[in-house]
This record gives sequence, structure tokens and C-alpha cells, in this order.
Amino acid sequence: MKFTVLALAAAATLSLAFIAPKPTPMNPTETAAATGTIYDFTVKTIDGKDVKLSKYKGKKLLIVNTASKCGYTPQYKDDATPLYKFLADKDKNGAVSEAPSWNFCKYLVDEKGHVVKFYPSKVKPLSEELVADITK
Repeated sequence: MKFTVLALAAAATLSLAFIAPKPTPMNPTETAAATGTIYDFTVKTIDGKDVKLSKYKGKKLLIVNTASKCGYTPQYKDDATPLYKFLADKDKNGAVSEAPSWNFCKYLVDEKGHVVKFYPSKVKPLSEELVADITK
């Protein structure tokens, strides 16, 4: 499976894997509580440029938490970006309540900008589980 990764800087670097869209019916109960989508956010690239996530409407996204600095990155606790606060709050995103615990935690987002699932660091981007969820 081919995909492109775009690194974005936030409190930690945000990596997005763009996955070719495939129509998937949404279960309305999965996102009923959501108050928004990732398309409501603008983030900074690693070069400091603003990128509106609405630019990626119609594409599945894999948002990966990677450190822009190391040394246990104290920024995780004190400087979570609005996007990561949204991704980790089920009341806001309608599906997931897990916050990144370390580098390479991942969020799968559908073509409509809704958070679908969280994956811990140990789940590889091309694991059977993640690929199966992407191709649903």
C-alpha cells in the first residue's frame, strides 16, 4: 500500500499519511456525539507554515504523533495542541478517548474528517489490523 507522509509541527511533530479514499458507510452512532471534525483545525508544518486540514477532505488520514524534540518531550504533558486535545476527547470527536502516550501513537480519520480509531505505538502503519481498518 502506498501513501505519502507530511510532517507537521505542533507541540510534537504531526505526521499524516494520506490514503486513497474508498467509500465507507459510516455508522451514525460512531460519531453522533462529535462536535466537529479534524477539518476544523489548522496546524503548522515542520517548516512553520499553516496548513488547513480541510485541504484533505475526501481522504482517509493516519495522524501519527512523533516527537519534534526528544528527551522525554515534556511538551506532551504541558503543550498539547488543540488538534491533539480534540483527537483524545471522545466528547469532541465522537469515537476515541485515548491520548498519545508516546511517539508513533496513531489516529485513523475517515474521508469525512471523523476520528475512527486510536492505535498505540506498537501498532505498525502497515500492520494487518491497521491496513484492514483502512481498507474497510
